Amino acid sequence: MNRTDESIMVALQDRADGGVHVEDLLAGALQRGQRRRLVRRTLAGSAAGVLAVAVIGAVAVFPRGGPADVAPAADPPPVSPAGRPPIAVGAPALGEGGTAGQNGLFHLDHEGTTNATWRSGAGWELMQTSGSSVVHTAIGDSTANLDKALAATGMELTPNPTSTPLIVDGKAATLVWSGMNPADGARWGYLRWQPVTGTWALVFTSFAADPGTNAATDRAKLLALTEQARFDQVYRCAVNFRLTWVPAATAITSCEFVGGAQPWARVHLSTGRATYSVNVTAAAATAAKPVNPNTDYSGTPLEYTDAGRVRRVAGAQVVTVDQGDVLLAKNDALHLAAAVQPVTATDPAGWPADPLH
Repeated sequence: MNRTDESIMVALQDRADGGVHVEDLLAGALQRGQRRRLVRRTLAGSAAGVLAVAVIGAVAVFPRGGPADVAPAADPPPVSPAGRPPIAVGAPALGEGGTAGQNGLFHLDHEGTTNATWRSGAGWELMQTSGSSVVHTAIGDSTANLDKALAATGMELTPNPTSTPLIVDGKAATLVWSGMNPADGARWGYLRWQPVTGTWALVFTSFAADPGTNAATDRAKLLALTEQARFDQVYRCAVNFRLTWVPAATAITSCEFVGGAQPWARVHLSTGRATYSVNVTAAAATAAKPVNPNTDYSGTPLEYTDAGRVRRVAGAQVVTVDQGDVLLAKNDALHLAAAVQPVTATDPAGWPADPLH
């Protein structure tokens, strides 16, 4: 246990009967961001500001259109940290005009992570990191949309959790944690608070069975993880394919970027009745379960399952279409899979933001 964990545990134990003030822990995420933004403003100057205004329209996923005139670039575009999506140049951060789920952008990050997945939907965003434990960081422009982000984790939460009120940046927050699951001894918890006006956030994680831990150590870990949440950077969803045909009335409902050594992307779509997703991954990633074509669409070999999954090999990549409870017409699903056009560029900075255009 590090010194941060110890200090948090002491604070929790000393104030077990009242609200716990953790402003110094969680305000750091925004304070660090403000310091970074101040440095960027000082270095960039007004020329970079003109560039930011000129190119912001090009990084939005859902709205169409762009600026009529683009000012010449005074500086090369910023490079994203390794394993991150491309930076959305000029897009406002939270607290500066940016909102959760805005134009398919990502307004959140988590320090100290290398493998992560970002997902942005209407009014909410979710980031999942992997390591010694899986951590979900989410934001929403309302409490209802924050709940949608939590539901998107797919986690099955045990009933009757315990809640503790906290004070974060002078605002009410809630620490929620479960008891021990009798089946496997695992536990989970999350902190829910409002980092900026108009944005609600939570950091969620689960804890494996460990006889050396208890509720106090779980809460200390969770608060330490929350301190690593960042809201000062804005990324855009980058998709490594284009959809040259989709069923009628199709619209993107959320966009997902999977970072790491070999990044890839998934888009979630809906016709208003049927829901489905499309992704393209390296063929090597599916080596354990190779594609076995059993049908075709206009001569393109395809694998179709009763569950509505469609796959095909496209060079060194595999196209996958997964469907929800209501399936597309089989011919439409086959047509869709055959019409997915993988992007050959390996750098996500060169991937489209909107695969439909």
